[in-house]
Amino acid sequence: MAEKMQTPDYILDIRKGKYSKEGAVSAILRECNITKFPVNVWNIARKLNFRVLEATFRDKNTSGMMIDADEVPEILKDFGCKRAIILNRNEEKNIQSFTIAHELAHFAYDCNESINCFDAYHISRERDGEELTAEERADKEKEDERDRFAAMLLMPEEMFRTYVNSSKNRNNRSQLAKELSEVCLVAEEAVERRFDELGIIF
Repeated sequence: MAEKMQTPDYILDIRKGKYSKEGAVSAILRECNITKFPVNVWNIARKLNFRVLEATFRDKNTSGMMIDADEVPEILKDFGCKRAIILNRNEEKNIQSFTIAHELAHFAYDCNESINCFDAYHISRERDGEELTAEERADKEKEDERDRFAAMLLMPEEMFRTYVNSSKNRNNRSQLAKELSEVCLVAEEAVERRFDELGIIF
């Protein structure tokens, strides 16, 4: 009988709800020996037995996809792997970084050992004036939650606050956002949202 690649116990514990979101981030960072920025999500993925690949997608809005299967799927036959994150090679590193973190969130919360898991990450379908169906709205809420976890992983609270407090740009929000986007390898918009989530006031 075909089997999936091994999943570490700490990820299984996250799936069982043994950690808060913050605790899950701390467990991942601890197990991967990450103590400072940037959080190298490429290495985290590799430690979880993912091949991190790049491709050109037909849908230009697709930033990446994640596969965790018990047999080598057709899309990965040339690589001979069961578990992979495939990135849009045309996107910048900060977007790729967030895509990996987002897919790791799906792996930690939405996959299990008994079914094959596939996720495609793309720009939200929500547009000005466009109504979402109930199913689309539920999917978007789930994707937004995975985005929040991705931000937490790339900008862990303690590391983030420590950096903010020690920066020469501490009192200049726009300059600090630019600085942190480079340090954390994320978009400035993601840094701005993290300021708001953590209640950091300037």
